[in-house]
Amino acid sequence: MQTQKHSRHLGKIVDLLQTRIRQWITPLNHVTQCIPNGVNVLELGCGQGILIQKLAGRMQHITGVDYDPRKCQLALELFKDSPNITIIKGDILEYLRNTPTQLYDIIILADTLASITMENQDTILEECSRVIQEKGTLILKIMDVTPRYKYKISLLVASLVYKVLRLSISDGQRFYHRSSTTLATKLQSLGFTTTILPLHQIHYNPLSHTVILGKK
Repeated sequence: MQTQKHSRHLGKIVDLLQTRIRQWITPLNHVTQCIPNGVNVLELGCGQGILIQKLAGRMQHITGVDYDPRKCQLALELFKDSPNITIIKGDILEYLRNTPTQLYDIIILADTLASITMENQDTILEECSRVIQEKGTLILKIMDVTPRYKYKISLLVASLVYKVLRLSISDGQRFYHRSSTTLATKLQSLGFTTTILPLHQIHYNPLSHTVILGKK
């Protein structure tokens, strides 16, 4: 079960502002570069579909799952004329448990794991390992806990966006960040070959953006 609550509905202007901030501070283009054309993609924690929109034109099919009914509605409106995109409102762990084995070529969790308890993070990764195709790729976009100063800056920005401006998430939201090496070790135990891409070093970003690629 996910620990995150429903986001607030503060109007279309706030929705647009939250989307623009995420696009600005998160290097999602570098996530999409890891994904080949014409594959079957699952995004867990898809939100209003920011990443899906970047992929829509070149994927065979994309399924986005999110617990938040408001964000799912925004995504449904955005992709209402896109037959290769399916948006599902629901708990991502429950969805995975009801998904057939080896269904998806690519599974993406972009800044999603940290909103889930440590125990359920491991369970979700185990289920991802089951439903991903042989030779498939699991992509984790995270805020790494090292280097420490960049992690602290990342937390400061998150606090400003979510707690001060009160965008996107509700009161009482907690985050459970883990290091890229810890997550890579978990993926290796599930049979993945892992690569850690410290985007904050490659692109000189002050936030600790990191991608972990797990290849079956």
